[in-house]
Amino acid sequence: MKKLVLLFAATAFFTACKKDPGSTSGNVYYKYNDYVGNKPDAGAEIKLYNLNKGAEPATYEATTDVQGNYKIENIVPGDYLLFTVSKATTASNAEILDQFVANSKDLKELFGGDIESLSKDADELKSLEENKAQAYAKAMSDFTVGDKYINEYGKYLKESTAKQDAIGKKLPAKLKLFYSAAVGYDQKIEIKRINVEEAKNVQTNTDFGITYSSK
Repeated sequence: MKKLVLLFAATAFFTACKKDPGSTSGNVYYKYNDYVGNKPDAGAEIKLYNLNKGAEPATYEATTDVQGNYKIENIVPGDYLLFTVSKATTASNAEILDQFVANSKDLKELFGGDIESLSKDADELKSLEENKAQAYAKAMSDFTVGDKYINEYGKYLKESTAKQDAIGKKLPAKLKLFYSAAVGYDQKIEIKRINVEEAKNVQTNTDFGITYSSK
């Protein structure tokens, strides 16, 4: 009888301690050329990584619908890192690195690696990209000195490519999925920390800004 009472008490205790799951939802969108208003980023990927210490590295995933909406339910309450990966827009590697740098502490906790050093690498890559763009613009604007600036462009292109390759080798395997050293750009991403509360929904919208196309 005593054992039954203890078992009942233990069951009641753990039931009382169990938290009801929460959820997160949102809308992902962008602006296209001179289109007035927002366009849904249909097919964008949503990845949710558990930041709770000692927790299982659970990952929740979803894909936005044709209206750019998503919802993930039955989430264990706690802190998470939310990755939103655009389907419709792209970003340079320098822009993607900005997202890594801004969230370096959480990313290192999740995936390891020398994330802190990316800040310096990102600044150096931006400088090379700016110099490359300026050299190209000058070559196109004044054909009398075009060869000089084309040579400069080639120099910065080579240095930029080497820098992007070196950065890519430093990244943890999970982050390499969002960074294309060979091409120089990849799908736009937004990374943010969210807190999922018991029996509540976290609303998080993502604006990927203006994208331009010649089509």
